[in-house]
Amino acid sequence: MSVLVYTHANPMVVQYASQLLQENGIACELRNEFVTSVIGSGAACDAWPEIWVAQDEEHKAKKLIEEMTLESQGDPWKCEVCGEINDKSFDFCWRCHSGDDDPLP
Repeated sequence: MSVLVYTHANPMVVQYASQLLQENGIACELRNEFVTSVIGSGAACDAWPEIWVAQDEEHKAKKLIEEMTLESQGDPWKCEVCGEINDKSFDFCWRCHSGDDDPLP
């Protein structure tokens, strides 16, 4: 039996969480990945992408996702190469792809 462990409006966040679980040995299933037809005919959250895992992996999966969520909180950083402001969760600048502590030459 599988259980829902995470859902979010942003599909990229759900995809990241799914990869995190898989990298930690937790098999997961993405649902509602491409659902858009429901939007407008029901609650928007009914169409959010979801991550489902085996019931015996639920606790471990939720803990990893909670840690991921806490990691993303914090102060943004400014790229030393292009000056772009990046969210704490980014290891590399989304604009120029340089690292937050390793500017490109």
